Amino acid sequence: MNDFTTISASNSASASKETATNGGALQGIKVVLSRVLGSPYCTQALADHGAQVIKLEPPDGDETRCWGPLFYGDTAWYFAGVNRNKQGIAVDLSREEGREILWKLLEDADVFVENFKPGTLARWGMDYERDLREHFPKLIHCRGVGLRSRWSARWPARLRMRRFRR
Repeated sequence: MNDFTTISASNSASASKETATNGGALQGIKVVLSRVLGSPYCTQALADHGAQVIKLEPPDGDETRCWGPLFYGDTAWYFAGVNRNKQGIAVDLSREEGREILWKLLEDADVFVENFKPGTLARWGMDYERDLREHFPKLIHCRGVGLRSRWSARWPARLRMRRFRR
């Protein structure tokens, strides 16, 4: 089980690639991800195969910590399962200090996985096309979008179904 701690921009460098000790085929790959359902589930396999995965969680904790009915101590089994083999950081991305921490973590990250509502990162000055791509040209950005969002209307139903069959 992960211990989630609050860090500042000055000590976020301690979450560098060199701290990964999982081993596996993806050792040396650093992944930073956001919250709740899609991002943790997506990166579960990456962490299982040795990537250093750093999960960002709001200061009050991720909502999935209390998704029952099954619990591991005070933590939901779902949360414990999809966040295994990951490091966690409690950070408030709605504040400038929190965004500084994310920028610092992305400096040597290989992958950024997020599932914020469309426009949230842009509002925070962290839009991929406008901001992140220029600063981190080698960063792979992966965005999860819910099938009931306005963005899903752009994908034909056939493509949406094909995603789930693979």
